[in-house]
Order: sequence, then C-alpha cells, then structure tokens
Amino acid sequence: MVAVAEGIASLAILPAKKGDLSALVELAAQVHEESQWARFPLDRSRTRTLLSSLMESPDGVVLIAVEGGERRVVASVACLVSDHPFMAVRIAIEFGVLCKSEHSGAAVALLVRAYEDWAKKRGAVVAQIGITDGVEQERTAQLYSHLGFALTNVLRS
Repeated sequence: MVAVAEGIASLAILPAKKGDLSALVELAAQVHEESQWARFPLDRSRTRTLLSSLMESPDGVVLIAVEGGERRVVASVACLVSDHPFMAVRIAIEFGVLCKSEHSGAAVALLVRAYEDWAKKRGAVVAQIGITDGVEQERTAQLYSHLGFALTNVLRS
C-alpha cells in the first residue's frame, strides 16, 4: 500500500509497525495540544495501548504517511472494522486522523483514500470519518466532501 503525493516531498502510505509507536504517540501529543481536548492531559500510555491493539487486531490498522525515503511519520489514521450494533453489516470507523500541519492536505487525502480501500477489503459497507478535534473544521469538511464523504451525522458537545 503505497501512494505518492504531488507537489510536496513524496509521501508513502504504509501500515504502522510496533517500531512506529513512539513517533505515533508523539504525533498524537502534538495534535492534541492544538485541539479542543488540550484542556485534558493526553494519556500517552492509553494512546500507545490503543494504537498497539489496533496494529495487532485483524480488524484494525494504523496507517501512516511517511516522508521521503525515511520512515518519518507525518500523519496517521487509526481504524477499526466491526459489526454494526443493530444491523447485519460491517462498518469502518476511525479513531482519529492525526497530521503535522505542514502536510495536512495531501497526507490526509492519501490516508483517507487508503482507509477507504482498507475498509472495503475487510467487508465494510461504509467507512465513517469525523472531525472532532475542533481544528480547521471547515477546511477538513471541504476536503472530506471533495473525497466523496457526505455529511450523515452531526455530533455536538
């Protein structure tokens, strides 16, 4: 699973490995500080456990965008496919799209496409994606619409 973005340093989309966990937790911490959740401390151990369990699960994956020939993580999406609680179908959910701001457009687009492909291969009838961090909501919503995602739910807090 490799994709390359045009106009910026090449980005490859790959499944994360255990060796990527420290970089992923650090990315989560950076994104967390910019989010509406920054008022609560990030639990790095809990974050590491979630990411690790998704990597180990046949129904989960953490996809990463790495820059150039190095394995420098610049973005990620943590995903799970599961049975819908009320219907006999499988759905995909993401636990978060995390991205360094300088790579936000291309990296997020590539990750979202890879997430959709991964979900379809695992039998999901729909891949859901949300915007819950409070950062660049309109811009992210426009990107998701451009990628073919329709607004189907509204979450308020």
